[in-house]
Amino acid sequence: MREIVYLVIAMSTLCSNAQQFTVFYKDKRTAAKSKKKQSGFITSVSLSESALPENDPDSLYVDVRRRVDSLKKIIVESEKYDFDLENIPEYEYTTVLKIDGRRSLYYPQEKVNNDTVMKQVTTKSGHVISKGLINYYDSEIVYIDLELMKKISSLRVYIFDYRMRSFLIDENMKQQDWEITNEHKKIDRYVCHKAILRNSDIPVEAWYTTEIPIKHGPRGYWGLPGLIVELKEGKKLLRFDKISFFSDTISIKPPTEGTQISREKFLDLPSKLFYEDN
Repeated sequence: MREIVYLVIAMSTLCSNAQQFTVFYKDKRTAAKSKKKQSGFITSVSLSESALPENDPDSLYVDVRRRVDSLKKIIVESEKYDFDLENIPEYEYTTVLKIDGRRSLYYPQEKVNNDTVMKQVTTKSGHVISKGLINYYDSEIVYIDLELMKKISSLRVYIFDYRMRSFLIDENMKQQDWEITNEHKKIDRYVCHKAILRNSDIPVEAWYTTEIPIKHGPRGYWGLPGLIVELKEGKKLLRFDKISFFSDTISIKPPTEGTQISREKFLDLPSKLFYEDN
C-alpha cells in the first residue's frame, strides 16, 4: 500500500514539475588500452653502417661505430625481456539522464581520467626497459529535443583516437523502429516491458516502463511508450540505479565542446585516423 501511495505522489510531482526529473544508470566498463615498450636508452638506430670507416683510428666515425654497436646490443638484449602488466580491472560507471518534458540530456556523472600503468626491469648489463599501459576512457554527452527532432552529441572514443579530442555531431533524429515483445519483468519498483530495436547494426534490447510515460532513454535511445529503465547494447548492459522526482529546476542545454563533424564522417574516422598515424 505504501508503494502505491509513493508512486501516486511521485507521478503527481512529475506532472506538476512539467515532467522534470533525473534518472541515474550504472554499468561496468573496461578501458581501451594502448601498450608501449621501450628501452631507457634507445628506440631505433638509423645510421648507415657503410658510412662508418673502420681503419682510421683518429676518425670520429670510429667512436660513432662503437656507439652504434653498443646500442644494437641493447636492442637485442631488450627483445629478450617480455613481461606482462597488470590490467586495470572493470570499473563501475554512473551516467545521468536529465529530462525536461520533450528535452533530455545524457552525460557521465563524473569526469573520468585516463590511467597509466608503468613497469620497469633492469637487464643483466644494467639497462632499464620500461613498459607502459595507458587506459583510455570513452565519454559521451547526448542531447535530444523531441519537439525539434534534433540530436546533438559530444563524443570521445579512445578505442580509435588517442589524441583526447572531442567530436560534436549535430543531426536530425531518425525514427527508431522498436518491436515490443510480450516479455515483462520488475526493475526496482517498476513493471517493465521488453523491446528490441530493429534498425540497428548491433543487437539492442530495452526495458521500458509505462508507469513513467516519457519517450526518453539513455545514450540517445527514445521513442518507446515509457522511460527506458534498462538498456543492453550487444554485450554491454546499462542498469537502472535510481530516479529523483524531487530535484530542483533542471537546466538542459545542448553540448558545445568538440570539433563539428557529421555522423557519416565520424563513423569513417577509424580508417582515416589509421592512415594519419601510420
